[in-house]
Amino acid sequence: GPLGSNRKRLPSYLKPGSAVEISSDEIGFRGSWYMGKVITIPSSSDKDSVKCQVEYTTLFFDKEGTKPLKEVVDMSQLRPPAPPMSEIEKKKKIVVGEEVDAFYNDGWWEGDVTEVLDDGKFSVFFRSSKEQIRFRKDELRFHREWVDGAWK
Repeated sequence: GPLGSNRKRLPSYLKPGSAVEISSDEIGFRGSWYMGKVITIPSSSDKDSVKCQVEYTTLFFDKEGTKPLKEVVDMSQLRPPAPPMSEIEKKKKIVVGEEVDAFYNDGWWEGDVTEVLDDGKFSVFFRSSKEQIRFRKDELRFHREWVDGAWK
């Protein structure tokens, strides 16, 4: 009907209970994605700013890690979980200059591989924090962007 026509159809990954990756726009956290799930469906009819409540998987209110952190975020900060690496990607060599996401401080951070070390580790440089940190291959994934509803 006329009431529903101005509501944009929400992507399926915004259903309550759906797993998502949540980006932060806080200073120092740009370029990072955290795992979580959607708790409430966005109720706003304002198409420019649709907000929904999420609960983080690896971030907590308390030091003991018993109360998952909940937050209200804009829809633009959410995307479905990145697809697992394909068999081809798993075999693919990670080379210097490769854009990767590295699992660090409970989230995935975008960085560039600057060195392939002899012990099988990789040096990754993070533009956001200007830090260089070493990772094992199983802590890295190839960087992808979620653009217009598809993984690129």
